[in-house]
Amino acid sequence: ELIEDKNLDVYSYFDKIKDYQSIVFCTGGTAFEKLDLSDVLTEKYLNELSDKCRSIHLVSAYGVGDSIKEANLGIVSMRNWYLKEVYRAKERQEELVNNYKKDIKKFIYRPKVLSYGDTIFDSTPRQVLAEEILKNIEHVGYSHENRSAVSKDIQNVFSLGYEHLKITQRTTKKRLGKATDS
Repeated sequence: ELIEDKNLDVYSYFDKIKDYQSIVFCTGGTAFEKLDLSDVLTEKYLNELSDKCRSIHLVSAYGVGDSIKEANLGIVSMRNWYLKEVYRAKERQEELVNNYKKDIKKFIYRPKVLSYGDTIFDSTPRQVLAEEILKNIEHVGYSHENRSAVSKDIQNVFSLGYEHLKITQRTTKKRLGKATDS
């Protein structure tokens, strides 16, 4: 389902995005994925970053980087077994953002589990994460006329991002000469 709003521009992963003040990376693979290209996409957009961009926001995952030291057996198992490729890509995404040389605000979010609202598990509702990202965007000097619309759009991107990414990864693999589905 395509998200439409007057405050939202939709681009394919192969488009060059026009000027913007903040960029939010919320791409990632899924269980048993053989090729997660979210790190390749992050690198592409960092290489083409708008001169007007003042902040980079990366939705990573709990268990990436030094957070693995505090992770429980479930997170460690996911990282080492069925989300191995996802965690590899998240590690590289964090490395790319952290090593980006431009003087720019960088935010990395490591939610334990993203949920659709409150759950009995230790999780972060997508709406809560979207609000945190928006607050950080506003903190670096960007304000939006219709914050609730942007918040809803970010929440929808988190909700629908996987299907869009999977379709795009298939296209990307074909363009890279790797015509396999995952």
